[in-house]
Amino acid sequence: MPTYLTTGQAAQQLRISRWTLRRAADRGDLMAIQRTPGGWLQFAPAEVERYARRLVRSSPTTRESAGPADARAQPVGAAHPHSASDPVALAKPVGPRESLFARPPHATAAPFIRGTERLPRAPFTGDAFPGRALSRDRPLDARTRGVPMDTAVRRLLLVEDDDDDYLLTRALLAEIPGEAYVLDRVSTFQEGLAVVGEHRHDAYLVDYRLGAESGLDLLRVLRREGRRAPIILLTGQGDGGVDIAAMEAGATDYLVKGEVTAAELERALRYAHAQEQHLAETDVAIERLRTSEQFALATLDALPEHIAILDEEGVILAVNAAWRRFALANGGREGAEGVGQNYVSVCAKAAARGDEQGARAANGITDVLHGRATSFALEYPCHSPTEKRWFTMEAAPFVGEGPGRVVVSHHNITTRIEAQEELGQREGSFRLLFQANPQPMWVFDADTLRFLEVNDAAVEHYGCYTRDEFLAMRITDIRPPEDVSLLQEAFGRHAGALWDSGVWRHHTKDGRRIDVAITTHTLTFEGRAARLVLAQDITARKQVEEDLRRSEARIQAGIEWFCHRFDELGFSVT
Repeated sequence: MPTYLTTGQAAQQLRISRWTLRRAADRGDLMAIQRTPGGWLQFAPAEVERYARRLVRSSPTTRESAGPADARAQPVGAAHPHSASDPVALAKPVGPRESLFARPPHATAAPFIRGTERLPRAPFTGDAFPGRALSRDRPLDARTRGVPMDTAVRRLLLVEDDDDDYLLTRALLAEIPGEAYVLDRVSTFQEGLAVVGEHRHDAYLVDYRLGAESGLDLLRVLRREGRRAPIILLTGQGDGGVDIAAMEAGATDYLVKGEVTAAELERALRYAHAQEQHLAETDVAIERLRTSEQFALATLDALPEHIAILDEEGVILAVNAAWRRFALANGGREGAEGVGQNYVSVCAKAAARGDEQGARAANGITDVLHGRATSFALEYPCHSPTEKRWFTMEAAPFVGEGPGRVVVSHHNITTRIEAQEELGQREGSFRLLFQANPQPMWVFDADTLRFLEVNDAAVEHYGCYTRDEFLAMRITDIRPPEDVSLLQEAFGRHAGALWDSGVWRHHTKDGRRIDVAITTHTLTFEGRAARLVLAQDITARKQVEEDLRRSEARIQAGIEWFCHRFDELGFSVT
């Protein structure tokens, strides 16, 4: 059974790329080949030797003596008719321990292929990459390739130091139907890193072997610097494990030289373009989400309440600025304002020490976390050594999809509590003055005229009505029926705060009629518009005044009688 060389071994002996060798086999320049079950090509050593001699005969040093048949038998890697030299032909045979051929000294001359110019090792003087050793293609005429004139031209960058692989890449791109490409090229790792970082191309084809560095190194540098690019890594056969390392380093795809077809290259480029578009859209969405999150956090920081966001286990995920300030002002450390702590556990520990409010808080937040309650609120004292403080805590769940979240807010209500206490003290003083006043007093509703409160003097003075009996009556119930209309008219005429309404007739529970002088003042009682009444019983005073008037009348009548009798007797009264 004959011995065959692998594609890599044959290419190494010929000092050409695997792609060039594969193309030569496809054209029939190498006949003694076989295909392995995996689809790889293997070459007979004798056929490789014959092909090497053909390359020597077609090289510039022997071309003058070569016959027409030899000239027509040039392989794919041979010189193009427009070129001044052959970049892949080799100059002379060498010893058996060396490679069969070495590159001629003119191998760096610039070839011209299909109207596309390469500028090797010469700074590009265009406006896109000034001062950089970049090879740039001019796109083929779209009409000659069957591509619509309005087809978008995609710019590609090839980071490759091998001229043959560059030419093969161009040839594969030219075979892709319906697409137009511009292929730029740089040859070194540093040039590739600089150009890729400028994001001026739609995709990047990077060779695995770039001198001392590799394409993987380029990928890792870009990833470390936070730069992303759609990179397809190109490698030769036998580079085991590179595919996995390339994907881990951030490559979009991985192609093997010598085995890739135009269709596979087109698919990889299309996938790289689609993935880059998807990542760009993802970046926009992430940026919008980040902006929205920053706005939400800024809104939370602007609120005066102390706010914390808990996860489904009760762990604090985030706090706002007011929470952080309060924590620092009360012995907390910078950066340790509670984030990461389990707030429910903190409340439960306080409950274990006998804190009733801690137990209520732990149970209430737990109910909200597990959906047993839609909200929870608690007022509690939180005094410091220097001041008294009260807070109200509220817990409510986030509404929407996703994992459960609960917002816990603490609002300082010290001002309200102190105002309530002061109001309570004032009300206590009022009730003391009201209940202890020796004059009958009551409060009635300004709309319904019902008694709202009476003092002890009124209960006693009005025939021992009980307090409950008073509160079941209206102020019209202690007046004669004929005075009710006068009372309503009086209310219509006087709407001032303080009102001396004059003397009115009242009747007591035991039926006595009394005369009272009424003075009223408006106030708000238990949230209702009301009037405070002071009733001064002037029945006795009016009786004295009546007796005095009658006495004065009798005296006046006696004086008049004596004067009249004196007149009858002829006496003169002066």
